[in-house]
Amino acid sequence: MRIIKDKKLIMQNQTPKILIVDDSPIQIEYLKECLVKIGFEIHATTKGSEAMEIAESLMPDLILLDVIMPKDDGYSICKMLKSKELTRDIPVIFITAKTEKRDKIEGFNIGAFDYITKPFYHEEVEARVKNAISLKLSRDELKRKNDILEVLSIRDELTILYNRRYILKRLDEEIERAKRYNRFFSCIMIDIDYFKKVNDTYGHPGGDIVLRYMGDMLRKNLRTVDIAARYGGEEFMLLLPETDLAGSKVVAEKLRHLVSNGFPPEGLPQDFKFTISLGIAIYPYHGDNKERLIKAADEALYAAKAAGRNCYKAYSLNR
Repeated sequence: MRIIKDKKLIMQNQTPKILIVDDSPIQIEYLKECLVKIGFEIHATTKGSEAMEIAESLMPDLILLDVIMPKDDGYSICKMLKSKELTRDIPVIFITAKTEKRDKIEGFNIGAFDYITKPFYHEEVEARVKNAISLKLSRDELKRKNDILEVLSIRDELTILYNRRYILKRLDEEIERAKRYNRFFSCIMIDIDYFKKVNDTYGHPGGDIVLRYMGDMLRKNLRTVDIAARYGGEEFMLLLPETDLAGSKVVAEKLRHLVSNGFPPEGLPQDFKFTISLGIAIYPYHGDNKERLIKAADEALYAAKAAGRNCYKAYSLNR
């Protein structure tokens, strides 16, 4: 944690960055003098034409923007900043000699956070800047926490794969896409063989090691477009877009081989081995809706287990 002087402005990991855009080098130096001493990192340009490029590369926590400049005025620059997704959330404080109410209203209407009116006073500059920075950091922290919550809501905490709720939602979307464009995709169910024996022998911590190993193995060996989830317990579901039965068999055999012939997961004995069984179903040939497709993949998985485990089976319409 970093505390800037005694002003109670608390930061995490880095000093807040401020970009000053003003055609007057004298005013830039004055603002720098105000802000550097209380712990801010200052960047500046006298050219309004450079403001967007610098803002997009620097991603400052605040922009101090002169309203009146030779070419691009502050209002037009602010409009550009607010029109871009990358920079729209950066607060802008206008620097201006204009005191008319209509000028301030125009600035607020295009997205300004605040105004600093010339001539400057150190105390006012510090107070307005700190207020803007504090709000920006609070919003950033809230967004970070919301992003974490969003990830947690769709991920399995142990394996970091997607969870059952999320993959079922994606399955609905894949079916809709396949229907619209007359396409196909694969659904593969995977089960860890004799997983209860793993838990009985090595305890639940040992079982967790195997589950985490499966999550890591699947992430490393599937395409970026493929979707892998922990479906429940020791069972996993894969959705492989644009993958036919032949392609699905290649994937299933690859995963089976990696598990059965791989090194033991770290944390378990060197002689530890485990295997998986896999069941394959192809949309729409083996099931034309979510329930029938999952049932077909489950039946194929049961067939693999009945065949002795450590193998894959595809659903057969002749069952």
